[in-house]
Amino acid sequence: MEPPSGRGRGGFYYDSHLQNLRQIKSLQEKGMSLSAIAAMLVKKPSEAVPVERDVWVRFEIAPGVELCVRRDVEVREPKKVRQIVQVIRSMAKEEEDDGYNSGRSDHEE
Repeated sequence: MEPPSGRGRGGFYYDSHLQNLRQIKSLQEKGMSLSAIAAMLVKKPSEAVPVERDVWVRFEIAPGVELCVRRDVEVREPKKVRQIVQVIRSMAKEEEDDGYNSGRSDHEE
């Protein structure tokens, strides 16, 4: 299997990793050994199909709240993204200051 993308705690896995794990599990359930599965799944680099992946940028709005923006949008429209983040952060701060953030959800009474 391919290693995760990124380094250390920033490493992350893609859907292709999950698909590989599911395929391996399915083959194991059919009685194949891991060494047989590994031999079957090994591909030459020339056979590998490049996969285009989206990269996302995370902006913390408040503790436990994030806004995710696709990297190409953040690069193409940095000023707009900064403005959006600032507006959302100020809205979150206003709600906190107004006492809306009491730890209860809207559904709790």
